[in-house]
Amino acid sequence: MNVSSRIKRIVATSLFVAGGALAVSTAPSLAATSHSSAARVVAQAPPPCGWVVAESAYNRDPGSNHNYGVTDLNYDACSRDVYGSLGSYYGACEAGIDGCGSATLARSDFTSRTCNLPDEGTGCNTAALSDAGYLSYVQSFIDNGPSDAQATTAKF
Repeated sequence: MNVSSRIKRIVATSLFVAGGALAVSTAPSLAATSHSSAARVVAQAPPPCGWVVAESAYNRDPGSNHNYGVTDLNYDACSRDVYGSLGSYYGACEAGIDGCGSATLARSDFTSRTCNLPDEGTGCNTAALSDAGYLSYVQSFIDNGPSDAQATTAKF
């Protein structure tokens, strides 16, 4: 294929499918481009939709390296919503004994949502909140007997 044919292909409108959504990209005119330079159309896919872990922290006793669970701040780039989750490694929550705990999603305007580990459960999720224009983080604890294994994610 000669250089003139390559330029014609690049100048043409290109269609591509990214993540199930159709996007259109039109290359700039290459009339003034020399034959020795290479032109390239770079298309950017939209951000992925769906929940991803934005920040995470392990539940630990103060001064300990033992992980009793994990606390996550989950984010969806399309809806700009966040929710908090707590997963216990300790074992199932036994009300009044050990393994129970809770997670609280806190937003910079002092709005919050909380979930509690259910009896016989090892995880919980808070309700979602819009994160557009705010910073959010999750704090949690798991009762492991003599103390609480605590965690706080970074703000996102």
